[in-house]
Amino acid sequence: RGELVPLAREPMVLLCAAGHPFAGRAEVGWAELPGASFIDFHPDWGPRRAADEAFAAAGVRRTVGLEVNDVHSLLELVQEGLGIAVVPHHFSRKPEAARLVTVELTGARRPVYESVVVL
Repeated sequence: RGELVPLAREPMVLLCAAGHPFAGRAEVGWAELPGASFIDFHPDWGPRRAADEAFAAAGVRRTVGLEVNDVHSLLELVQEGLGIAVVPHHFSRKPEAARLVTVELTGARRPVYESVVVL
C-alpha cells in the first residue's frame, strides 16, 4: 500500500449544450437538477464517484441516462443535447468542449474533484 498524494483540487461544473435551458445562466442550484438527464462515466471512474458523492451530499437524486467510457464521448453527447454532465472543471477547457456552456453549481456544498497519485 502506498501513500496517497494530492495532485490537484478543482471545482466540478455543469456542462450543457448551447440550446439547453441552463445555458443562459451563470449558476444553477442543486434543487433545479432533479428531472434532468445526465451523461456520466462508469460508476468506478473517479469523476463519476465525485459526482455521485456530491449529489448524495446535496440530497439530490439524478437519472444517468447514458454512461460512457471516455471524456470525448461524454463531451460529444452533451454537445448533441442528449443530456448534461457534472464534471471536473478542466474538462470544460478541452478543445472538444469549446461549443459547450459551463455553468457553476451553487448551494451549501460546491462539489470538488481531487486528483491523487499513489506513491
